[in-house]
Amino acid sequence: MNLDALVALAVSMITNVFAAVMVWFVQKKLVEAESEHKQREEDAAEERTRQATLQKAEHDCLASMARAKLVTMASDYSRAGFLPFEARRTFDALYETYEAMGEDGLIAETVSRARALPMHQPVQPRERQSSEN
Repeated sequence: MNLDALVALAVSMITNVFAAVMVWFVQKKLVEAESEHKQREEDAAEERTRQATLQKAEHDCLASMARAKLVTMASDYSRAGFLPFEARRTFDALYETYEAMGEDGLIAETVSRARALPMHQPVQPRERQSSEN
């Protein structure tokens, strides 16, 4: 075998080995990139789920607080026997917000009773003082 043939064979073998290593390297990088992309998608999905859970918890907390405040207001003003104008505005605004949050009518009857209260304190009849003194 002559030297030129050996050199050509060696160059061919080295070129083939280099090409095979490059194909392996590119495939490895593609698999790593795909794996990283999949991990990022999974992380993003987990974050969306976490955010949705947090948002629902915040919603439920606010709805519970609004419901508790409405019940407390209705109870306090029912005992007083009237619901003043400014308190009625606050009460109505809070209830509208509560309803807008998509809450059901758990407290509808309580709200109806409070809204039926007069806006002014009922006048108490004065006791007659005896003029016999």
